[in-house]
Formats: sequence, C-alpha cells, structure tokens
Amino acid sequence: MGTCRCKILNVLSGALARDLLDHHLREVRTDGMGRTIHLCEDSEIEWVEDHQRSAYDDEVTVLRRVQR
Repeated sequence: MGTCRCKILNVLSGALARDLLDHHLREVRTDGMGRTIHLCEDSEIEWVEDHQRSAYDDEVTVLRRVQR
C-alpha cells in the first residue's frame, strides 16, 4: 500500500483489509472482546480487526477505524 489513506477510510474488508494489515499497520493490543487493535503510525489512527463469515461460509477480515 503506497500513500496513507487512513484519514479518509472507515471500513475495509477482504484483500484490501489484509493488505493494510500486512503493509501499513502495527499490532498494538487486544481489546476486552478478543479483537486486535492496530495502529497507523503515519496518522496515529487505530483500527479494530474483526472476522466475519461471508455468504460462502468462509472467514473475511474486516477493519474498522476507531472513532475518537
């Protein structure tokens, strides 16, 4: 992922979410619900990683920006 777009994005899923996780965000902690919190060091925005079942019964990674 090239230029940081964390200030304009709100939710990502699937391959786009995995790309952001693999190349841009840093894991910082887990929350009380077992979800992983990641940090964008460029914008200091936190993201919550979640997993959902798709209509095809496979697991999809979902990232949601933490609102402050």
